[in-house]
Amino acid sequence: MKMDLTDAFIRGISAKGRIEYSDAKCTGLKLRVSAAGKKTFALKAKNHFGKTKTVTLGEYPHMGLREARDAAVDARRQMKDGKDVTAERRAKRVALSTAPTLRELVLEYREVGGVRTKIWRPRSENTLPEAQSAIFRVFEPILDRQITILSAEDFAEVMGSYEPKQRGKGSANGSVSRARSYLSTVLHWSAGRKRFGKIGAGRTPRVDAANIEETHDPADSDPTITGKCERVLTEDELAKVLPLMKYPAPASLSGKLDPEDHLRPAAHRFILLTCARLREVAEMCWGDVDFRSGIWTKVPIDKRSRKDSKMQRIPLSDAAMKLLADLPSAQSAASEDLVFPNSVGNVEGNWSRGTAALQEASGTADWTRHDLRRTSSTILHALHTPIDTIADILGHTNSSKRTGLSGAVEHYIVATKILNDVEDVRKVHLDRLARVLDTIESRADEADGVDAA
Repeated sequence: MKMDLTDAFIRGISAKGRIEYSDAKCTGLKLRVSAAGKKTFALKAKNHFGKTKTVTLGEYPHMGLREARDAAVDARRQMKDGKDVTAERRAKRVALSTAPTLRELVLEYREVGGVRTKIWRPRSENTLPEAQSAIFRVFEPILDRQITILSAEDFAEVMGSYEPKQRGKGSANGSVSRARSYLSTVLHWSAGRKRFGKIGAGRTPRVDAANIEETHDPADSDPTITGKCERVLTEDELAKVLPLMKYPAPASLSGKLDPEDHLRPAAHRFILLTCARLREVAEMCWGDVDFRSGIWTKVPIDKRSRKDSKMQRIPLSDAAMKLLADLPSAQSAASEDLVFPNSVGNVEGNWSRGTAALQEASGTADWTRHDLRRTSSTILHALHTPIDTIADILGHTNSSKRTGLSGAVEHYIVATKILNDVEDVRKVHLDRLARVLDTIESRADEADGVDAA
């Protein structure tokens, strides 16, 4: 039966048996009505080989008349191009039924990402990797939904409704931005986009995952996050905090501990003197320091794979060596003892409290331990330290690889220092950094003296 189909007609139609209507406006479009009242749109048309085929388009009312006409035109074009529309639709249904949930996809990528970066590796046996934990917190409402049915709008809605978990924190924009960034890599990997675009680089099989980069990054419009990776302490701020970063700790910072038992202020200064990462300092043992040669042996923690996480031997400035030598356990500690332990000898875990105390006592704010590392590297740059030397101090690169030398050259640093008194260029610049910090601190002391007078 051929007729000009309308939505009103379709809504009101009923049949005692199966009946089929042909749409007069769209060639080949059929409306099939079953005895049970089920209404289905289909297209009957010839394919590339001239053979008549029928393709089911969708069920009314989930598919409206206008959508059915558009789908019929698209399906007819694909059939003319030689595509098997029915087979493709069947494959999509199978893919949809077997697609992983967001939670499952993140766990899959954890095995891949853990080889590449530390944020996908747990720091201890009973903790989640940083990236996984951030994603699970922010996107918890949709973790168990299939990835192929999640749209960019779904991700945006969850991000927009996420509230900070930390009491007293006014915004969750930082947490959402980090989770968004971590998840973006997972989705690109699963869909074979960007650096995962080459065959074999991404997930096999690929899945049709939304591109979360189409959503708004809340950090872009949050003035408190702007420049979050560029924070450097000013000279005035250093002048305020440096006098407090010493051992024994100032009484105003020691809290319940005796000043002689409080090592966090000195550890903050050690970060400034060495450009080290907090974790490197927190896990540093006395056996890692060769007091005869002034070399600190440490394992970099930001390498792209465990295989590449080789020892880094870094010279310490005279100021850094004196700081260590003045600590109470310098002469009596066992090699496996921590240099900057907590009150019971374990790895210090409450660094935020120590930093907050330094900020309150100095009248400064909004800086982190990593900002100290960035501040010192910025000072080195201002002192015209070669970029390669700064990179070596930071542990970002291996200079021997850039110059074509064997990585074994690192093993000879100690020997050459002892036998030939060869001065490491890194130590030269770290000593200059220490002198700059001393100068800033001495100016602060002089200013305090003038004010007192």
